[in-house]
Amino acid sequence: MFSIFNFKNQVKQNTSTKNLDETVETHGDESKAKKICNHEQNDGHNDDDENIQLKNNVLNLNIQSVDLGDIDSGPKQPKLQIFPLTKFGPQNRSFNAKHYSEFEWLEYSVSRDAVFCFNCIHFAKNVKTDNLITTGYNNWRKLNEKLLKHSKTVQHLTSTVQYNSYKSSKLTGTIVTQLSTAKKNEILKNRQYMKVLINITLFCAKQGLALRGHDEKSSTVSNTGNFKELCTLFAMNDKEFSDFFNRKINYTSWIIQNSILEVCSNMTINTIISEIKYCGMYSIMCDEARSYKTEQLSICVRYIIPNSYNVCERFIGFYDVSNGRGAEHISIEILSVLKKFGISDIPLVAQTYDGANVMSGSTSGVQTRIRDSHPEAIFIHCMAHKLNLVVTNTCRTIKESNTFFNTLEAVYVHFSQPGKDKLLQDLQKSMQIKSLSISRLCETRWSCRLKNCKAVHNSFGVIVNILQNEINEDTNKEVAQAIGLLHMLKKMSFVLYLFIFEEILGIIDILSKKLQKKEGTIGNAVIEINAVIKTIQNMRNEKSFDVLWNNVIQFLLKHDIDDSHNTPGPGVIMSSKRKRKESIKLKSFHVSVTTGAGGNDICNQGVDMNRTENYKQYWCSHAYYAVLDAIIGHFELRFSKESLELANSIDNFIKLNMTKSMMFIDHYQALFSIDKEALRSEMTVAHNCAIQLKPNFGLEELKTIISKEVYPNIHSLLKVALILPISSASCERSFSAMRRIKNWTRTSMTQDRFGYLSVLHIERDIVNNLDLNIILDEYSKKDRRIDLIL
Repeated sequence: MFSIFNFKNQVKQNTSTKNLDETVETHGDESKAKKICNHEQNDGHNDDDENIQLKNNVLNLNIQSVDLGDIDSGPKQPKLQIFPLTKFGPQNRSFNAKHYSEFEWLEYSVSRDAVFCFNCIHFAKNVKTDNLITTGYNNWRKLNEKLLKHSKTVQHLTSTVQYNSYKSSKLTGTIVTQLSTAKKNEILKNRQYMKVLINITLFCAKQGLALRGHDEKSSTVSNTGNFKELCTLFAMNDKEFSDFFNRKINYTSWIIQNSILEVCSNMTINTIISEIKYCGMYSIMCDEARSYKTEQLSICVRYIIPNSYNVCERFIGFYDVSNGRGAEHISIEILSVLKKFGISDIPLVAQTYDGANVMSGSTSGVQTRIRDSHPEAIFIHCMAHKLNLVVTNTCRTIKESNTFFNTLEAVYVHFSQPGKDKLLQDLQKSMQIKSLSISRLCETRWSCRLKNCKAVHNSFGVIVNILQNEINEDTNKEVAQAIGLLHMLKKMSFVLYLFIFEEILGIIDILSKKLQKKEGTIGNAVIEINAVIKTIQNMRNEKSFDVLWNNVIQFLLKHDIDDSHNTPGPGVIMSSKRKRKESIKLKSFHVSVTTGAGGNDICNQGVDMNRTENYKQYWCSHAYYAVLDAIIGHFELRFSKESLELANSIDNFIKLNMTKSMMFIDHYQALFSIDKEALRSEMTVAHNCAIQLKPNFGLEELKTIISKEVYPNIHSLLKVALILPISSASCERSFSAMRRIKNWTRTSMTQDRFGYLSVLHIERDIVNNLDLNIILDEYSKKDRRIDLIL
């Protein structure tokens, strides 16, 4: 309200153009004052009424001398050596400067030789009754009496209060400004407090920690949950946060937590969706898994990061499909999610699932139903799942390999007891052996077989010693199990298969890791698959077996294992009740172990198994070659030329060979309006540019050449080639996060909260870049009890 005192410039302008002794006619000033007053009333606010009256007061005074103070400079109080004398009766009297110290509001006009009340001149409403305001007072004989009387009037006291308020407003602002500043400071404190709560919430979500405790209300509970315990920790180190947190209403309830999680999760998803829309195409990867009493469908998307050719795979949520696990229900759920996020109209170029019939069925599976809405969305069977099937089917096909992995499982079970596991670890440390734990074999845990082979190989001596000591002590009923395990571990067949599978699974594990990478492309995947098949095929020779056999013999000698009791004696003829015939379908395999036909032939011929060469040859053909042939056969079955036809076409497209990449080009020609003639020209020019960079160029060189402006057709197809997924490993990784978030202590979590936490935990790299101010603005869009809007 104190903005009314901005009339000072008008007073300065009037006084600066007059001489010291110049006066202005009263009627002229009144007319001018009315004009100014009317102008201020039109432009000002309602609060300026008092200011307008104040301006009239000043302009009605006939005081236009520059020797009076203005509202900012304060009272003019000159201290002359000799003040002018005025005759009062027989005496000459003058003004005395000592009055300044007694009356701070007093000011003296040299030109008028009179005193005025500074406060009343500028703030009094009634100016006609007191000459200290109008014309000045110069009756020096009665000055002291006049000043004392004036200082006690209501008008003067009111003017003094207003002047003091004005001076205060100059320092701290007007009342409106002060209220506005106070409100702003309160909002800033509220926002700062909520930012801390948001940071705590996001920290727990990103780390997969539970926010709530068992009982958060009771004052006797020592642990109120991670969220409130972290708030208490912050309160110990931040007084402002502590003052807010210790209020009765401190905004830490589970409802506030859910609101924050929802806002942050939606912002994360919106970031992903905006990148998909910028890319203009995408593919989906889906898989389902059990989470306690619910069946969760994980949906991930794959697309190109804006302004680059870098591929990324993002998780967009878990969705409860417990009501129906059939193809129809799952496909409806997927399509509804795409519609919900506004990407159902964007070209969906591919879909990747595992090999379950409900997902991959060509008649009424999920992939078929999705293609009814998105015809160009080709189905790609997850290559990582196919590779895992190669290993599991090999183990099932060969009887001895199945026995080998059953023995590994039995070793895990035996040493899963705390006492025996502790003994195993202690012996490993004492013998300075690298501690490798044995895990349970699981078909969905792709690398567990290789890890178990390495763990048993590494700790074989320790395991044998523990089992032997357990048998010698004979203190519990598990001795029989230890005897059986020790017998199996010391068999020649176990040691041989241990070395065989450790070597083969080590090669396959390289491909498995490659297929699980987010940035992997289907063209590169074909190269890796063919390389692994070629590597295993090259191992199928006597030279490679000789190296492995020598390692096996050294291992047996090192651990003092006598294998003579594992083989038939000299001249023993192994016969069968009936002659087994070899299956016609297995002509290209060494099938003696699988069908028994080959084994019968060898044994019926009376082979002396004690002869070193025959003994070695027996294991080479019945174990080494059998495993290699089974692996190669399942590779060729799962990754046949027909199943890799599209992948080979994409690989040729990356090599800019248009003739061999027509399958890929024809499939997406209509979707992206590809001009084949223009594409042919673009591929010819791009090929000539690429070979100058590197004669045997690849994808990386192609990325540096292709731009949307110069090669629009290649640009579109190259993005498609990169977006086509090779596996659904991102969904499998999301299931690992699911078990961290929704563990057995958090089974009562609602589906919405579970979805929010999953997105924030899995896509933490996006969450780290969220702006807290934007989060607060989004949070405050709903009606909140706390004021957060500036």
